[in-house]
Amino acid sequence: MLALDGETLNGRARGIWSPLFLELHNSSIRRTQREARPQTIGSGVMFGKAKPPRDQLGERMRRAVAQKIEPPPTSYPWSRQIERAVRLAVFRQGALILADGEKQPVVVKDISATGARIEYFVRRELPDFITLVEPTLRIKSLARVIWQRDGIAGLAFVRD
Repeated sequence: MLALDGETLNGRARGIWSPLFLELHNSSIRRTQREARPQTIGSGVMFGKAKPPRDQLGERMRRAVAQKIEPPPTSYPWSRQIERAVRLAVFRQGALILADGEKQPVVVKDISATGARIEYFVRRELPDFITLVEPTLRIKSLARVIWQRDGIAGLAFVRD
């Protein structure tokens, strides 16, 4: 098959293609070349906001990069930085011995070297100091009630 004018189309002789197909093919090539060029939509406005000119955007980026950021302070003098003792989650039955000798059953929920969290079933206000007894962990210690709420209390062991 010979080309009519000696040219080829996509490696094939042009003579085998109809003039209508050639016109469609050429118009699609022109359209593709036109669409490949950058275009603005309308007046460059998208989502109701105009794009900033390139030099403004570049200037904002340069300012952002040039800003010096100071590192955060190593410590904050107004905050409490007290190390907390490691807590061990347990579920042990124990008892509180109140000042008048009364025993109240409790459940020890977690324990550490400095205190414990307990749960008790008689809704009452605990006194400031109590003795916590738990035989399996071999605990019998005087403790200060730090907080209490709805049958749960936090205790701090009193050092001898």
